[in-house]
Amino acid sequence: MELSPLHQRLHAVAGHLSLRALARATGQNAETVRRYMKGAMPSMQFLGMVCEVFEVEPQWLLLGEGPRERSAAVDADPDETGTPPILLAIKAGVDQLNRRMDVIESALRAQGLLPPPDAESQDARNESKDVDREPNSTSDSTDDLAPRIAASQSPKPHSKRPRGGAG
Repeated sequence: MELSPLHQRLHAVAGHLSLRALARATGQNAETVRRYMKGAMPSMQFLGMVCEVFEVEPQWLLLGEGPRERSAAVDADPDETGTPPILLAIKAGVDQLNRRMDVIESALRAQGLLPPPDAESQDARNESKDVDREPNSTSDSTDDLAPRIAASQSPKPHSKRPRGGAG
């Protein structure tokens, strides 16, 4: 199985560290780190610790953009809102993924592979978007991401069959 670009960057950062050493350095369970390094989606906590411990730029780790090494300016202070740079980079990555999902969903709907969104959820989604933002702004709303994730992970209902003989 080919690793994603994110996982390739994780391997580049970890270098020749053993999984146990990487787990100790990031405060994670060794089995969890093994799954992450084999291709499972890592938690934001793990990614944040990798950036902190190995002094890696979050934007480089998440998106492959910008310099790999953390600069002194990033370590200095949070932005004017008080948000740490790692969280800003994570939000930018999530926002970018959210925009890509919107494009994919639109393409699938255009091909008839997805049903059109119901009017109620579309209206709520449109209200949450800021009409004054610039197209490539990292301030896109991620409010609709959680319901999509929850819907994709919700268990399918199981039918209960009576146990035993005649009923």
